[in-house]
Amino acid sequence: MNTVVFRSVRPDDPTDFGDYDGNESMIVARLKAHAAEFVIDPESGRHYLTTCGWPGSPNPNPGAVSIAELEWIETE
Repeated sequence: MNTVVFRSVRPDDPTDFGDYDGNESMIVARLKAHAAEFVIDPESGRHYLTTCGWPGSPNPNPGAVSIAELEWIETE
């Protein structure tokens, strides 16, 4: 179970990820999640990540849906 988050290859189009050729610099994060989704609560502005679980996986609730609030940290 591994969800890979990619960086867009074009700053003007965040949906253009190009063709992944194994270049690790294109990867922003690796998540131990299955079918992860990013969710924003419109009322609070808080960000969340979901995982639909996978039986026997290291999720907080194997085989069940889980959600966790994201905490953003600034880097360089």
